Amino acid sequence: MLVNKYKPTLIENVVGHKTALESIGNFVKNYKPGKALLLHGTTGIGKTLMSEMIAIDQNLTLTTVHSSEFEEIKKIKSSSQMMSLFGKKRIILIDEIDNSSNKNTIAEIINTIKKSKSPIILTADDAYNSKLKTLRSYVDILQMRRITGFSLIKRLREISNSEGLEVSNEVLQLITDNANGDLRSAINDLQILSANRKKIGEADVVGFRERQVGVFDAVKIIFKSNSLDEAKKAIMYCDKGFDELFWWVEQNITNEFKDPIQIAQAYEILGKISNFEVKLKENMDWRMLKYMSDILASITLIRGIKNNAYTSYKPPQRLIILGRSKAQRTEDNELYSELGKQLHCSKRCIRNQMPYLNMIISK
Repeated sequence: MLVNKYKPTLIENVVGHKTALESIGNFVKNYKPGKALLLHGTTGIGKTLMSEMIAIDQNLTLTTVHSSEFEEIKKIKSSSQMMSLFGKKRIILIDEIDNSSNKNTIAEIINTIKKSKSPIILTADDAYNSKLKTLRSYVDILQMRRITGFSLIKRLREISNSEGLEVSNEVLQLITDNANGDLRSAINDLQILSANRKKIGEADVVGFRERQVGVFDAVKIIFKSNSLDEAKKAIMYCDKGFDELFWWVEQNITNEFKDPIQIAQAYEILGKISNFEVKLKENMDWRMLKYMSDILASITLIRGIKNNAYTSYKPPQRLIILGRSKAQRTEDNELYSELGKQLHCSKRCIRNQMPYLNMIISK
């Protein structure tokens, strides 16, 4: 997908957040214990991305935890007291703190802020949510502004030229107006409008408007709509990445389908997606994502009829396991990276050999 293909990897590639980046960078450089930085703004505006870019720019380790992972937040307290492996400084990022359902989460975050030797960045849609009342005394609040129309059009023009798309300035203006300052939405709009065509006219854009789809709604549409177009749009506009949406579908196949034949058909579709994923990773061919999305959408046709029956969807076990082990995996990756530099081999090689190295050390 274009939104993944053109995600910035360097701070100079970030569009429209120069002032915010300077503020975050200054907070991290001049960090003093006892205060965190709270970034707030609408979903998709770039709060998490800004933290990632600052970590890259200042050569820091970014340790990320979601506010729903209470046990991981408790573990973060010890990480915040020390540098990362091999003496590298770190940033602690706690995401979506206004979405936490655990009443003890905010108190735990405040205790971590008081004692942390590492800068802590928090994100929320609304800094003035009533849940955050006690927290606001311990944070500096930075509102993330929507990207200007000029910056959006400039970036869309760069992507259009790179993809060989013929798009007039008037069309880019319409896409920008629809996106309302959200670059991710604008890029998604550009992709769906350019499907099976290299030239986009104003008639293609009139009446077109993205609506972001939550993951529960996206999964429901994929399983129940019996409309390939609706399923493809749900995947395109889902507020989660393709990998995460794939895991949600995989987890809930047996919740949705009871007929063994239909279950087998659904898993066969996922198997085909995995084949394309291998090609994507081997060749870094982002066109494969388009095929993968279309194949995933085809699950909606398995029944042959629309189905409005209620199904209770469960989050992927894989995400729960990854969430619990996030801090440990960050430490492990630092170790693999440093050992790889010393031993002149890849992180994957170190990871594969680590059990043997541990055995040697233990002897």
